[in-house]
Amino acid sequence: MYLEKNLNALAKRYPEYVEPIRNARETGRYVISKTSANNYNVFDKKVGAYFYNNVDALMSVDKEIDALNIRLPQVCIFIGFGLGYHLIGAAAKFQTRSMAFVVFEADPEILKLAFTLGDYSNFIPQRSIAFCLCGMQPQAYYPLVYGAFTVNGRVVQFMKTINIITCATSYSSNRTYYSQCMDVLRQASSSAVLLYGNDPDDAILGIRNTFYNVEEIINNPGIKDVKDVFKNKVGVVVSSGPSLDKNIELLHTIQDRAVMIAPDASLRIMREHNLKPHMVTSLERVVITAQLFGELPDEAFEDIYFAACPVIQPAVYEAYHGKKVVVYRKFATFQWLGVDKGILEIGQSAGNMAFKILEYMGCNPIILIGQDLAYEGERTHAGGATFGEVEAGYKDSIMVEGNYVPQIRTSRVWNMFRQFYEKDVASFKGTVVNATEGGAKIHGTVVMTFQEAIDKYINKDKALNVQPVLEKRLKVPFPAQVKKDRASIAKKTKEALKYTDYLLETTSKGGDEAKAWIDKINGIKATNAENVEMAKSEILKLYDEVSANLSKIGRFLDEQQFYLIYMHYVQAYVIKMQNDINAILALAPSAEAVEMLVNAYGALYTNLHSLIVVMQKEFLQLDNRLNNV
Repeated sequence: MYLEKNLNALAKRYPEYVEPIRNARETGRYVISKTSANNYNVFDKKVGAYFYNNVDALMSVDKEIDALNIRLPQVCIFIGFGLGYHLIGAAAKFQTRSMAFVVFEADPEILKLAFTLGDYSNFIPQRSIAFCLCGMQPQAYYPLVYGAFTVNGRVVQFMKTINIITCATSYSSNRTYYSQCMDVLRQASSSAVLLYGNDPDDAILGIRNTFYNVEEIINNPGIKDVKDVFKNKVGVVVSSGPSLDKNIELLHTIQDRAVMIAPDASLRIMREHNLKPHMVTSLERVVITAQLFGELPDEAFEDIYFAACPVIQPAVYEAYHGKKVVVYRKFATFQWLGVDKGILEIGQSAGNMAFKILEYMGCNPIILIGQDLAYEGERTHAGGATFGEVEAGYKDSIMVEGNYVPQIRTSRVWNMFRQFYEKDVASFKGTVVNATEGGAKIHGTVVMTFQEAIDKYINKDKALNVQPVLEKRLKVPFPAQVKKDRASIAKKTKEALKYTDYLLETTSKGGDEAKAWIDKINGIKATNAENVEMAKSEILKLYDEVSANLSKIGRFLDEQQFYLIYMHYVQAYVIKMQNDINAILALAPSAEAVEMLVNAYGALYTNLHSLIVVMQKEFLQLDNRLNNV
């Protein structure tokens, strides 16, 4: 009845599901019937159970959801789709309060029945709902789940209050599979939180570096100038993994036949082989990155653009004796600066950055080499790497799927890079070839040797003239524009300092309010020292007032000005605390919950006050430098 309508909707967003569902064989395992209320039910012969109550399937599902006592429905995970009744019920019940739904269903046969009997064409296109269907390898769902958790910036505040809604009959026949899906869910939720940072100290270092690098920003061109400049031309990411030794010489055969971008760690390796990339990427905040360029002659930097994110140490800019192009990551600080250089949603590694720049320049396909993201024996890097082939510092080894072996050893940091690649590949409108010839599998890529990729995709007879094209498009700003941008940042800095005074006053008030509530609670306890239950009852009466009063003070967290000026620095801490507060709000109201809320809000405002004082010093130093240029 509705099958083709649903499949047409799937084809626009999930084309990979269409054929498995359309071609799903009807085995006789599922028997359709009508309930007393005239809605559909299904009997699973394999499990020996109905999916729903035979009196009224929809009403029974509604009662199941009510029984979960979901107080914060912003994130819901559906284990098993069945006929879709749990999704329908939750969507109707929670309406606008929901932010992210993720649906897992392993069996194409039950999906075919569901999509035949019901119209889900309005659900399928919604970006806030991720459909993980047809029993694919669970790890392949990672980009979908991650996307659902990051489509709305507020979703990450509810990672501690994820609600699991289970279709029991579906789950009972695929327990192991759904358990693996839950592992992917945990990975995606952790990565979604990490997207916003995990350490204010790391964030302030990046901001401090950015402020010191203001002159680099305003005096150099931005990546925005090369949007789609190499449309449908081949791009190659040359990373420094140990497998690069196997195929690096092949780069000689494609010089200027493809756009080559190398992470900073690859420059020295390529030089040893008389090779030059067209760009070198860099985004690490640490000063040791400067050693990657140390002792290289000026000739080594000729005709190579340094595509760096300004969070790098000023010493790294100084160590690079060549042309530069500014690449912003999606950080609020760069939006606040107001000097448009181009913002890309870049992952945590220089390799992720190289991929996103090639995508931005319109390259397709993009070929990865040396992108092992795994150990080769004990080797971490190719021969000639600045810090050696066995670099210390990688720990917490785990096993993941390999390109050529079932399992391969990697580190948690490399795995984070790999997962970001999977997200990027999933959203890329083209082909990504993993020609690493070793290493960890990046789902969504086509695996082949580098020679095979060259033979298939690269026209050796046609030069792209990459450097002349880049030279033409990447124009150094005129002095008048530099002066204007400097003056604009100076004005914004003074405005930020004024806004900072308001924040310090507000957070101080928040800390004082929390302390006053603590004193009141302690007073109730003292008055009712002989009657603990009476004390709890009196404290519970404060629940709504405490929640409303302390949350109201924090309205500044939703202000656009706060986001632009402060969020890059404090978001890791804010997200942690908002998750903690939401976890308390998800509990049934109690005297203990009141105290937990007061303590959590008190910590939020007190610690934010301290963080803002630190940031105030950075703004004062920036203001001083800009006034003395």
